[in-house]
Amino acid sequence: MSILLALSLLAAACTATSDSSTTTTALTTTTTATTTPAATGPTGTTTTVETTTTTTTGPLVTVVDIVLVGGTVDRVDRFDVPLDGAVRLTVTADVSDEIHLHGYDLHADVTAGTGAVVEFDATIPGVFEIELEGSGVLIGELQVAP
Repeated sequence: MSILLALSLLAAACTATSDSSTTTTALTTTTTATTTPAATGPTGTTTTVETTTTTTTGPLVTVVDIVLVGGTVDRVDRFDVPLDGAVRLTVTADVSDEIHLHGYDLHADVTAGTGAVVEFDATIPGVFEIELEGSGVLIGELQVAP
């Protein structure tokens, strides 16, 4: 009996620009078992193949990447994320400031040349500003909807 365990990571890009992007990732695990008994009887061979497939899909994680050049973005993008989905907001900047996601009241310090990451569950529907708090610069909007 042999057991094959395959783990695949599926990623689909929802939005892509030169400065920002959104990627939704689902984790899928597939297990397949195959059974082949040895030959039976002196004159014949019997082969039985039994296959069982189990697929488990993990939670979606929406990844929002924002890159700041000169302390700003070329344009303010709106990122769509599913209600009740997990979100990973990553901001890379060439300035030091604080990232603020309004509505969720989440904050993270970003240092010039270093990224800031904010992870949360999108449980509140609506459109929310993402801003550099210290300078008051709008760097994106998050739209949470079913």
